[in-house]
Amino acid sequence: MVSNIRKDYLHKLTRKLIDNQDYTSYVLEDLSISNMMKNHKLAQAIQDVGWYTFKTMLEYKANWAGKNILTIERFEPSSKTCSACGYIKKDLTLKDRTWKCVCGQEHDRDVNAAKNIKHFAFCRQNTSSKKEFVPPEQRDFKPVEKNIGFSAKQEATAL
Repeated sequence: MVSNIRKDYLHKLTRKLIDNQDYTSYVLEDLSISNMMKNHKLAQAIQDVGWYTFKTMLEYKANWAGKNILTIERFEPSSKTCSACGYIKKDLTLKDRTWKCVCGQEHDRDVNAAKNIKHFAFCRQNTSSKKEFVPPEQRDFKPVEKNIGFSAKQEATAL
């Protein structure tokens, strides 16, 4: 019963995302969900949201609609990199939900990571090799079609 409710919700959510005419590209982080499930504090929360099912549904619906799914590597420092200046806060832990950069910018971990995931993916799309961090005001994305990207980062929080 709960699994059917979850699947129904994920079908509706992925359909809504894909049907949105404002986006032609979606960016995902390549997470090792099976490894993350080994953390007993996070396992239930990860299982409850159905990340793998969400990813699978989004990919096949994007394929049907002719939209792009871009993926960044799981080891990119998306949460730890300041989306304003590029500074990497190496001592950031999972329990740190907000942090302040040396440049003065305050970040919500998930919002900051979503900005960086989009940046990393479009930089990789437009270059053959990894590109150094580029501050937002200097970014020159050359999207395919009208490519307004959508990215999201949601990390399970230990209960």
